Amino acid sequence: MTKIKELEELRSKTQIAIDAQKNLVERNQMGQYSTPFELAKEVAEFVLNQWKTHNPNTPIRFLEPAIGTGAFYSAFRSQALDNDISNATGIELDKSFFEASRDLWKDERIKIINEDSTKVQLNDFYNLLITNPPYVRHHHIDKEEKDRLKKKVKELLGYDVSGLSGLYCYFIWLSHQWLLEGAWATWLIPSEYLDVNYGRLVKKYLKEKVRLKFIHKYDPNNCQFTDALVSSCVLIYEKSVPDESDVVRFSFGGSIEKPDFVKYVRINELNPDDKWSWNLMDRPEKTKTVQFSDFFDVKRGIATGNNDFFVLERKQIEEMGLPIQCFTPLLPPPRGLNSDVIECDIDGFPDVCPQPFVIDTSLTEEELADKYPQLSSYLDKGKQEGILEGYIVRNRKVWYKQENRKPAPFLCTYMGRESSGGNPFRFIWNKSNAIVTNGYLMLYPKGELKALLKSNPNLYSSVYDALCLIADENFSDEGREYGGGLKKIEPKELGKVSADALLSILPSYEVVEQQLIF
Repeated sequence: MTKIKELEELRSKTQIAIDAQKNLVERNQMGQYSTPFELAKEVAEFVLNQWKTHNPNTPIRFLEPAIGTGAFYSAFRSQALDNDISNATGIELDKSFFEASRDLWKDERIKIINEDSTKVQLNDFYNLLITNPPYVRHHHIDKEEKDRLKKKVKELLGYDVSGLSGLYCYFIWLSHQWLLEGAWATWLIPSEYLDVNYGRLVKKYLKEKVRLKFIHKYDPNNCQFTDALVSSCVLIYEKSVPDESDVVRFSFGGSIEKPDFVKYVRINELNPDDKWSWNLMDRPEKTKTVQFSDFFDVKRGIATGNNDFFVLERKQIEEMGLPIQCFTPLLPPPRGLNSDVIECDIDGFPDVCPQPFVIDTSLTEEELADKYPQLSSYLDKGKQEGILEGYIVRNRKVWYKQENRKPAPFLCTYMGRESSGGNPFRFIWNKSNAIVTNGYLMLYPKGELKALLKSNPNLYSSVYDALCLIADENFSDEGREYGGGLKKIEPKELGKVSADALLSILPSYEVVEQQLIF
């Protein structure tokens, strides 16, 4: 093992050197986040102990489909004896990492291949896979590549995959073809698949195609990666026909060997359409009688396509001689608000400083050139600087006309972190005519609540107070969590949050059906 320890020291230095040659944008697009060795060792030790318990005296055929410099292989070799290993293969697309890994492990019993793991044709099959696949978000996968990946998954598993799936999902699905019956697969991946819509088919695969063994989520407040804001999860399963009596161990916090919380769930109790992160929470069963969608239409704020160009402060508009009637007032980002109650001036503009506005007009370019030449010149300058190359902008009918959003009286921040145990999401009472960008969710009262507010405007204050009393745990049920304690909530997720607090000001509201959260 002394030799492996020396190789690990060299590997670690090599990793740092290669990372230094790449900027963060490039690494983000390629999903290249190296596994810290101590984390790799913890995971490898755990799965090897499990493997040996279930497969005594079985030679290991090891596969690492995203080997990088070999953090997981190094961790694996620090635990496995030479006699334990029959053969090993590592696959790496990036040439610099491939060459480093090939040279580093040249005297080891592992074959390093410079290929794309989603395209490579392997002549071997394996019984142990351990990897940290590239965390490439769907918007970094072009349409042609996405279509190819979706077609391969359809051919292999029969799944019609969402275009929002990250690359790590395709790694999971497509690795199925390389695994021997009874093989164990271990993935260090983002935990978001447990809750997001595109994760449904990952969960369907885990329930229907394999025998799910372990899901361990690390505490997001103890981020496992120094260079990626992601909530990490270890997923372990066996490639064999699932049985309805199978039991899955869900665990949270601490290490995978010694977690802070453990819960055992029968596989037949897991529904791919549900949020599986609920199984990682130690909480009593509770009910909710009403939810946000009973009282509000929830919409995301606008995506301008380029805030630096489309959003101008009122002072800039006046100095440039631009027509204010071609702009719509905006609220600043949440961190720029000094108060969560937004007052307005006589024109309905928000009482904030500075006052941002967004270009928003249906006038044609010819009409603008005739009526408002200064604004026309500003738009022409934007075109010269490539503003039309942005995806959102080039797909608009009128490229400078924003999404149709009316001012919403109540807002909720889209993301945030807990402070002193408080709610990470803030509610805003917007008394102005300002709309917001996509850092907020917009709450439009509907039904009985809308009618009551119209007949009695004094109720706005009571509604706002009730919103601020909604407990953080209600949001945890529906939102999602990332590394460093960052939390996000989407419009549909907010729509499912318990809104029982509003019943105190709506005494006549009839609860038709009581729904179980858990």
